[in-house]
Amino acid sequence: MGTKAFEDNRKADKVAIVRTIWVLFNMITCCFIIASGMVNLGWIQ
Repeated sequence: MGTKAFEDNRKADKVAIVRTIWVLFNMITCCFIIASGMVNLGWIQ
């Protein structure tokens, strides 16, 4: 998820949690976009 944002572990943990949520959100969004394309192409019903 990148380098450690702060020397303070509490702040660094908060940043890591936000980064992790952001990456998961993007991955889920991509899966929905791919699934939509598959439906439009008729690959799945």
